[in-house]
Amino acid sequence: MRKLKVLFVSHSSELYGAELNLLDIIKGLDLDIFEPYLLCPRKSGALVDAARALGVRVEFVFYKYWIWRKCFDWRYICYLLINLMSVFPVVRIIRGNSIDIVYTNTVTVISGALAAKFTGRHHIWHIHETISNGPEGFKFFGLTKFIFYVIYWLSQDVVVNSKFLQKLFPSTCEDKIKIIYNSFEVESDLFSCVDKKNIRMNYKDYGIVPESKIVGVVGGFSARKNQEAAILAMTHLLKKFPETKLVLFGQDSTSGKKYEVKLRSAVERLELSKNVIFAGYVSDLQMVYGVLDILLVPSSDETFGRVIVEAMLFNVPVVAASVGGIPEIIEHGKTGLLCDMNNPDNIANILADLLSAKYDLANITDNAYKFVKSKFSSTKMQSQIKDCLLGCA
Repeated sequence: MRKLKVLFVSHSSELYGAELNLLDIIKGLDLDIFEPYLLCPRKSGALVDAARALGVRVEFVFYKYWIWRKCFDWRYICYLLINLMSVFPVVRIIRGNSIDIVYTNTVTVISGALAAKFTGRHHIWHIHETISNGPEGFKFFGLTKFIFYVIYWLSQDVVVNSKFLQKLFPSTCEDKIKIIYNSFEVESDLFSCVDKKNIRMNYKDYGIVPESKIVGVVGGFSARKNQEAAILAMTHLLKKFPETKLVLFGQDSTSGKKYEVKLRSAVERLELSKNVIFAGYVSDLQMVYGVLDILLVPSSDETFGRVIVEAMLFNVPVVAASVGGIPEIIEHGKTGLLCDMNNPDNIANILADLLSAKYDLANITDNAYKFVKSKFSSTKMQSQIKDCLLGCA
């Protein structure tokens, strides 16, 4: 029996939340049934390296986002032309490799979907982003309903990663939508052998010692991830816990790094240089969560929240914004704490309550781990993805 060839289309060549989930999908494929290919817009990046290490053939076509968080920018006309031109090389890749199914990861890339329609291949669209006219939502010149119907028309199945995201789609699209939560290797020994004291020794140059109280924010620097709220909260938290440090894991991947510049300026202006650490991108999860006492997720928009589940697996308590799909993961007071991220004083008070043990942390982290284990196992996601792919065959 001939294997089904699947072309996975990524919006980037790097390795952040959506790309990590895509890599998990590729890792979990039954290679007796499927033969994976990966399409990326750039020839270098962590995702490209990781895919090649798995023996996956990687193809490259330059494309840009076809939708944006701004209603309009003159550059978008140029981007649309780039995307339309990119369809032709994608068509050649599909035909040249006898691809059976095209699987587009994230709503921001349309080239694979159009090429699949043009070549008569089945197409699955995996959506990770909020689509709305709000400030954080993706839009097409303000015409959000148009985006939903394009997704519906170009796809046999539409995969979303939360009930929150499902509810954004018009009822006329319901027949194609499948909720498949992101998955995690919850049985891995990775989470059970974390030596916090040893790990913190790796951060001694930042002034971190085993006894330090560490709050962390994990994710690429952007206004949507809202690291600025964490920095502002530190000005209040330090009044109660002056030795606390905020560690920002991530980097600004935009060309001008405007948001990172803004964050560094705020740290300097507020005289927080000794307490706010820019740790950069760290791929080793033990090195991230092993150093933290609390994970803070101040995002203004989050359809799922991968870092929340990662922290729960490492028994790190989570304080997160009550937005998007986050309340599907965190039950306030039971598996974590929800907070208004527009109020720095409120954030600081909740962090202070955690650091002073006003909550039963052992109970919260135990509940969180059990919830993750039952809800987000990789076996469950892999089975759902397999059914989705075979349903298109």
